[in-house]
Amino acid sequence: MFTLGTAGHVDHGKSTLVQALTGMDPDRLREEKARGLTIVPGYTWLTLPSGREVSIVDVPGHAKFIKNMLTGVASIDLAILVVAANESIMPQTTEHLSILELLNIKACIPVITKADLVDPDLLELVEAEFGDLLGTSSVDYSHIVRVSSVTGAGIQGLINQIDTLLGTCSPKQDLNAPRLVVDRSFSASGYGTIVTGTLIEGKLSIGQSVELPIAKENARIRSIQSHQKAVTTVYPGQRVALNLSGVSWQSIKRGEIITTPDLFSPTNAVDAICQLLESTARPLYHNSKATFFAGAATTPCLIRLLDTDKMIAGSKAKTQIVLESKLVLARGDNFVLRRNDITIGGGIILDSHARRHKRHDQTTIRRLNTILDPTDIETFFQFLRQIVPITVSKLSKQLGLPFADLVKAISSIHSSSFASEIYILHPNNQHDAINADTILVDQPSWNRAKTTIIETVTQFHKANPSRRGIDTESLYKKIAIQRDLAIAALKDLISNKCLVLEQSSISVPNYYPSLDPLKSASAESLIQHLIKEPFSPPSLDTIEEDVVTFLIESNKVERVGGAILFESNTHKSIVSKILEEITIRGSITVGEVRDLFSTSRKFALAILEDLDQRGLTQRVGDARKLR
Repeated sequence: MFTLGTAGHVDHGKSTLVQALTGMDPDRLREEKARGLTIVPGYTWLTLPSGREVSIVDVPGHAKFIKNMLTGVASIDLAILVVAANESIMPQTTEHLSILELLNIKACIPVITKADLVDPDLLELVEAEFGDLLGTSSVDYSHIVRVSSVTGAGIQGLINQIDTLLGTCSPKQDLNAPRLVVDRSFSASGYGTIVTGTLIEGKLSIGQSVELPIAKENARIRSIQSHQKAVTTVYPGQRVALNLSGVSWQSIKRGEIITTPDLFSPTNAVDAICQLLESTARPLYHNSKATFFAGAATTPCLIRLLDTDKMIAGSKAKTQIVLESKLVLARGDNFVLRRNDITIGGGIILDSHARRHKRHDQTTIRRLNTILDPTDIETFFQFLRQIVPITVSKLSKQLGLPFADLVKAISSIHSSSFASEIYILHPNNQHDAINADTILVDQPSWNRAKTTIIETVTQFHKANPSRRGIDTESLYKKIAIQRDLAIAALKDLISNKCLVLEQSSISVPNYYPSLDPLKSASAESLIQHLIKEPFSPPSLDTIEEDVVTFLIESNKVERVGGAILFESNTHKSIVSKILEEITIRGSITVGEVRDLFSTSRKFALAILEDLDQRGLTQRVGDARKLR
């Protein structure tokens, strides 16, 4: 799917042209209809002669609404740049064209509207002026189209050209990383929260769990519409309306991202290549302030110049842009910069989660120069050293590279002189192919992770000498290590016999839990009591917790029903007797177990429920049978 957007000066007939193309009025606000002025982007669609559908975004042309215009054109694939025959080139014509260039929207159809209002000589002059303007730009176009939205002249030809041009456009890549740019959120009666936007990456389906990284909310997709039709799945390039459950529409702001959990995280600093427009009047100095626009989001920012002391009109520089509000951005995203309500430049993001750099640092400059070319092994290695540990899936999102290309780059590292410095860790074993869960880590981080885990287990033994070991979840919570790296490091330590895993407890080799003499005597006394009077155990409230835990982990006692203890051999005897009776009788009831051991219903029920949980028996009515 593709999205087409209009651009051009106010009152040059963009909305009327869209209505002539689609039969739908893109202006939806009462104020817009009353004033005859587009204020916010309007959305329609068109079915082309080829049968493909294209979404259409109609943007405001007034200088006061450039912010809204930027929201509309941020995700388009093809632009219709409009000039009115009775006015020719105007200020927002050139500004909108500059914005298209900054956003790297090169596919363009230049259109002269209101062709019926001027004589042929003036129309020729306007076309010549339009051609001169386009000749100085980077947009691609074949010829200028003349139309009249009133008489319909040229409209079908324009539709045919849109169809032809879209047939040559490359569809957006699906990197399996859904990213819907939200431009509107509201509540609809009977539905609840609705968000609309353009799906620029990945696909989304009904029933899918999604995340809103900026709002730190999670939701589920109840239903989906595209072009006012119910669909089950939407794909990159489509205009989408999602009905979400589990989140309030008030918490979803314009510029938010709808994605799947754990794929994207907000950032407050990006590394970028920035370019100033030729029309920019004043130089841009280090630490200059501006307003940053990307997708449907906007925020004040600070621009740090990394390889120069100032930027002049038309110049490029490597920059770090510090954002006042966190946004969800990705490598390869285009952005626009404005200052004092004037568009001054823009660029492309190279690193979406940038660390602070020293100015004029050659290592940083080389990395930014070549980050777009991961086939440069040395540069790719230097980049990895700054961001590892990281999974391949997260690296793919951060770099914006197709997965196959990224695998080639990683494989090149693995077969180079840097192989001993960057480890490739597989989730299952060391011979797996590189996949989304593969972890890349540098040698110091890998060694540090393993050392930290061993030290944490050792410290646990010292603090809890009666315990067999620390459970895995508690271990992960105690160590400040990225989860996937911690899991890989623990697996490595266990496979190399540096640590021992037994019944979900981690311990150092040859470690045996112990009790001090006083607690040891208490434990022995408890065991003797349980042997002599198995159905009259002491209350757990009278026994120290570490004594009970020690005896359970040492397999000397069994806990049944949460609060009842049996000496292990006694418990085995009881279980054996019950299973024997079921084999003879076919089933057994709580009352029969009670009578069998001359105990109470409380103990009989607890024993049978424990056997159910262990998978030895199953309840059928009031009786238990062998499973």
